[in-house]
Amino acid sequence: MTEKPIKVDAATDQTVSELAYFLRTTKKAVVATAVADYAEQRDRYLETAEIRSDADDEPGRHGTGRGRDARPTILHLAPLERLALRRRELARAFAERGAGDIRIFDTGRAESGEAQLVLLAETDPVDGGQAAWDLSRVASRLLGVRVEVISTTMLGLFDPGGLRAALERSRAL
Repeated sequence: MTEKPIKVDAATDQTVSELAYFLRTTKKAVVATAVADYAEQRDRYLETAEIRSDADDEPGRHGTGRGRDARPTILHLAPLERLALRRRELARAFAERGAGDIRIFDTGRAESGEAQLVLLAETDPVDGGQAAWDLSRVASRLLGVRVEVISTTMLGLFDPGGLRAALERSRAL
């Protein structure tokens, strides 16, 4: 197989070069990983959209009225499916705000008015309770659903038993 160069604008080339430098890899590896991640997410998205579209077209079923011609958006996906597609973006946004060790918390209930997703995240103790609120806003905006974030740092400080229980009822992102 013969390798051929791809043409990109100067800004994209600069971004790929910087990523390669910081990740200590080649530009080719950065592009290959990005394309593979995109293809994987796109395939999952299309499979889910196809399943939903088929269900909408079933006779006697009251679907969304989208039919096969309309392209579904991320808003047509269930909250956990949205999270699966945007997991890396969410982790990056949390990391930018000093949060890490993100976990999905199983509340065991889904009443209206409550958050559709509950996440646990380790936060900086200096930020206090504000950190969880800020992270909730970021996650809600990114996923398009109401997300509650609970700080494992604060739980550990004020309710160690609650932290143990929360960790048992959660799984890693």
